[in-house]
Amino acid sequence: MGLRGINAKPKAQIRANPNSRGECAAKAIRKTPTKNDREIAEATGVSLVTVWRTRKKIKSGHHRDKSNLTYSITSHPWEKKGLSRAERVIAFIETLPVTAGPLAGTNLKLRPWQKRFIREVYKTDEQGNRAVRTAVLSVGRKNGKTQLAAALCLCHLSGPEAEPRGECYAVATTRKQAGRVFNEMVAIITRTLWLDERINITRYTKEMEDLNNGSEFAVLAADAPAVHGLSPSFICYDELGQAPNRVLYEALVTALGGRAQQLILVISTQAGR
Repeated sequence: MGLRGINAKPKAQIRANPNSRGECAAKAIRKTPTKNDREIAEATGVSLVTVWRTRKKIKSGHHRDKSNLTYSITSHPWEKKGLSRAERVIAFIETLPVTAGPLAGTNLKLRPWQKRFIREVYKTDEQGNRAVRTAVLSVGRKNGKTQLAAALCLCHLSGPEAEPRGECYAVATTRKQAGRVFNEMVAIITRTLWLDERINITRYTKEMEDLNNGSEFAVLAADAPAVHGLSPSFICYDELGQAPNRVLYEALVTALGGRAQQLILVISTQAGR
């Protein structure tokens, strides 16, 4: 429903909904966006309709996150003035929830080596442009590789590294393997109010769309036919060394030229000795 529909006169709505619950419907429609809703929308860039609907869900108890709306939407630590590009990425990631294991329900806490890696990848020149365009991270098993990949994908989809109509891809040897990043992203989104309100998830095709900035996320597999016509802004390639060939990798790398601040991140597991 657009803003015109929200602000429409109750009588017109009652005529359009002549049933036994028409009075309840008219009563709900009268709850137009408040001054506070408008202030939140202006401060965060979130649409007024999204703020209004979220407040109604929380007030009625129909939303899984019962926290305060203003805090949930406006508390973005990465928007604090004076932060470097890398510090914004770190701040964004550490607001995301841990979704499984003993620490489930708490916020992600990056380890010192993860912070060092992010600072190296997202350091900028005097003009504020990121110098690194290709990054490789090799880690041992059980070091949070999937979590970090999912967090960075979200950072480029809807966080401080997002750009209008960006294209983010999680790539792996098989679609099932690449789907692990997608599943972790879904778990994070459904536990984060402001992300849940703006990202549309299509589970069958393993795709996402940010309804605010128009950016998209999709899963790609190296064992599938090569894809063309893409314009990636961020690529997370898992276990490139295990890919049957480099056809997909080369197609993606050549497509990166369509973006000014593109980034491809290759993550692999260290071989045992």
